[in-house]
Amino acid sequence: MRFRELTRLADRKIFIPITNEEFKFLRKHGSETIELESLEPRDSRVAENLIFKNVLCKINYKQAMVNENVYIKQ
Repeated sequence: MRFRELTRLADRKIFIPITNEEFKFLRKHGSETIELESLEPRDSRVAENLIFKNVLCKINYKQAMVNENVYIKQ
């Protein structure tokens, strides 16, 4: 079972561990639409990891945004 499927089945909050690099990325891009094509290669990889963890959701193949269920502590 994939991680995303498990989070859908859960009725309570689930805490997803993220790396320091992912945290910095979210602080930088947390409240805006992220243009995936304009990211540097390393940031693009971080964004892919966050999409896999279901923290970011893809709007289309060029854009992503923070999932509405994700709380980012500022």
